[in-house]
Amino acid sequence: MRTVLAKARTLEARGADGFIVAAPSLMSLFAGGGIRTPLHLSSVQPCFNTAALRFFMRFGVKRLILPGQLAPREASELFRLCRTGGLETEIFDYRFFGCVYVNGRCNLHFPRFHTVKREFNGGSLCRLSGGAPLKVAPTDLRPGAEERMKVSARHVALRMGCGGAPRFYNAATFYDFFAMGADLLKYGTRLDPTQVKARKVRAMKEMTCLAGELTEKYGAVEARPRFIEKMTKWELR
Repeated sequence: MRTVLAKARTLEARGADGFIVAAPSLMSLFAGGGIRTPLHLSSVQPCFNTAALRFFMRFGVKRLILPGQLAPREASELFRLCRTGGLETEIFDYRFFGCVYVNGRCNLHFPRFHTVKREFNGGSLCRLSGGAPLKVAPTDLRPGAEERMKVSARHVALRMGCGGAPRFYNAATFYDFFAMGADLLKYGTRLDPTQVKARKVRAMKEMTCLAGELTEKYGAVEARPRFIEKMTKWELR
């Protein structure tokens, strides 16, 4: 811990903009060690609700990097708390990850849905059931938790089966986060060479500008489907 704190102080002296932190032990160490560089709560912590965020705010966290599992509506209370608490909000653009669970523009979604053993036409890689209803049932419940966990099981079945939002982070998801006032957008493929990073950042800038231009021209309600339509046809060059 002393070594980590010493390295953090060295980075701070060299002008670090922020530290992305997941472990509460490090947050406590930095807070007690006089680190003034802003702390950003990592998406891999992750923070799913306001009770968790209030806990992390005690350590002086200044930015919430939202976990990719949260849909915009689910994150609405977190956004409200961030605004009242003066925290920045940050979301990822997952188009560049190729992750089978969060990438709304993964090429594996089209034209066929593939699994290891079989293939489904017209499916989505994030629809685990391939179009059939996904059966989710809680087991080994403590007394009194049955009804609450049934609700959670239905929620999981909808999100990961054949109902609910089609994928976590897609064009609609981005626009909703944009309209909610997300402060920062980033992609996280750190190993990309500089030229590739520049090209991807430029593409993200174009996407953000498009959302802003459509919203200014048509208003959020009409701009949303227009943005989704354009992004569905949009390809990274």
